[in-house]
Amino acid sequence: MIKLYRASTLRNPDQKPGIRVHMDTGVSPVYPEDATIYGDWGGYTAVPLVMKDDGTWDSANPQSAWKTNMAPARVGIFRYFLPYSTGGGSNPENAFAWAAGIGETWVATHESGHAQGIGHSGPSGVTGFVDVNCKPNYQSLMNYAFQGSPDSVGFSDGLGTPALNNWSVTEYQAVFTTNTAFMDVLETVFRYWVDRTNGHVDWNRDGFISPVGTKVKAYINYKPGGGGCEFTRYNTVVLGDDITSTRGPALARLGGRTYLFRAAAGGVAYHWSTSTFDCPVPSADSCGSFTGTGFVAMDAASGIDAVRIGAGSTAKILLVGIGALGEISEARLSLGVFGSESWSAVSSFGTGAAGEPSLAAMDTCSAYLAYKGTDGKVRTNRTYCGNGWTWEGAQVATTEAGGDIGIASYASPAIVRTYLPWKPALPGLYGAFPAASDGRVDIWWWNNGTGLWEKTDVLETRPGPVESKPAMAWVPRSAASEYPGRFYLMTVAHNAAEPEKTVVRMMFSYVKVTKNSDGTVARKVEKVGMAGPFDNVWYTNKGLDLLYENGVDTNLRAAVTLGEGSKKPLRVDFRPKADGIQDFTYVNYNDWQVLRVGVCRQVVNPGGLVPNPIKCPAKDW
Repeated sequence: MIKLYRASTLRNPDQKPGIRVHMDTGVSPVYPEDATIYGDWGGYTAVPLVMKDDGTWDSANPQSAWKTNMAPARVGIFRYFLPYSTGGGSNPENAFAWAAGIGETWVATHESGHAQGIGHSGPSGVTGFVDVNCKPNYQSLMNYAFQGSPDSVGFSDGLGTPALNNWSVTEYQAVFTTNTAFMDVLETVFRYWVDRTNGHVDWNRDGFISPVGTKVKAYINYKPGGGGCEFTRYNTVVLGDDITSTRGPALARLGGRTYLFRAAAGGVAYHWSTSTFDCPVPSADSCGSFTGTGFVAMDAASGIDAVRIGAGSTAKILLVGIGALGEISEARLSLGVFGSESWSAVSSFGTGAAGEPSLAAMDTCSAYLAYKGTDGKVRTNRTYCGNGWTWEGAQVATTEAGGDIGIASYASPAIVRTYLPWKPALPGLYGAFPAASDGRVDIWWWNNGTGLWEKTDVLETRPGPVESKPAMAWVPRSAASEYPGRFYLMTVAHNAAEPEKTVVRMMFSYVKVTKNSDGTVARKVEKVGMAGPFDNVWYTNKGLDLLYENGVDTNLRAAVTLGEGSKKPLRVDFRPKADGIQDFTYVNYNDWQVLRVGVCRQVVNPGGLVPNPIKCPAKDW
């Protein structure tokens, strides 16, 4: 019945499903029965490399290569496919030509779908700018969630799955119990806990099924691993292509303002905003802006961090920077009654530092600093209100066994006040320390009673190797209480072979549910895991910082410095929906409706060169 439905959608006269593809590959078929599928029909050519402006060589763009490499007699009959000898693929939607790596079946078909008018979530342009990748209800090879599974997932028929919305989704009886295929996908591809007897789905991964009639918020189109689900990018505030940095930025909030600091030439530049950044509708446009600017003449060539200390009228932003020669400096920002800024003098309080600093406020009366010394060991320091907010003095981070904690040469330590299953329901000071031995992150808990650090077992996998410093944040489940909630950990991947390809990856706390053979729950364990790209595997980054203030923010916020591999290298952006929770309803689309039109439109008249081209069918979606 599905095959008949597919044939009917395509309006194939022979009532057979699918679209036949014939490929002129320059290679004769091995078997005679394949003679109409592929062959050496005289159209194959080798396309030379092109020289870029910087003098290096690169693959030709298929959108221009076809104009000089395709025989005129074939125009209007053939499409143009340019296989690369390297790998990967990239293609605009609704295009005559496309490209992919030689032998990469899934990529070639996926890119062909783009060329015929299909995005990562369905027909190009149907949902405007919003292209929801990794939709669990859209089983298509256009969907990154099914990347690399060409034998089991083809193009979607648009059948068998409900509409979903990350902002408000039902867990109780979310799926018909007869829809075993969809439950299989949720369990095996997305790693959701599914109660198959009742059709319940734990969308927010907290180990509980919300009661009937209630809704939860969750990044439900997030798939661990893979190429990336890209739903954290909407409503991004671009501070400007001229606003750049080579280090990770820092976020802090004071007096109703969101401050974004960045290491710049000669000091620390900053921008502030009074926008809420609630952004109710995901779009390409931002829903706020950074209108205020300033500059602090502090040597912060190695990195910065900022945090709010104090409370009420005495609240300040503490800004710490590490200079090119390892000097640690601070400055403190206060706001007057009418919002006037007052900075303290920049003062030095330490030397012998390397890499980036990390700050964590344990309460309104104390804050901690962590950094790497020039000997590669983690050091911590504390300032608190009881001694006039002076620094106590640096201490080497020591383990229970009496050893010192070392950090990889290309990374820096990070600390945060948060809740983790190591000490459930109790806030603590935790560190994300990329180990000196392999650059992979371990999570440590600081035992205030002993003054020692204990290595936790909360990580499902140790991310890494990583560079820069990890970014962490805690997001309560409800504004009414700080606990329970979700812990976020984001890291920048270290890539020694290709330093410009430093992909940002994310992990978060969730309840891992294992089942008995009869489907009943065997065990529930809270872990930090579900590792996957923060955006996609091409989104490179030099560093990032996270911010969430309970009762103020609706979503997790992030400030990011784009890496050299990105289209806008070293630019600083602000992402107001870094948790991927968007108020947007997405559905399952029928790819074959689009292919029926696209396979004609992208063949018959490329570049307007064909006289009297055949007429293609109109859109019916």
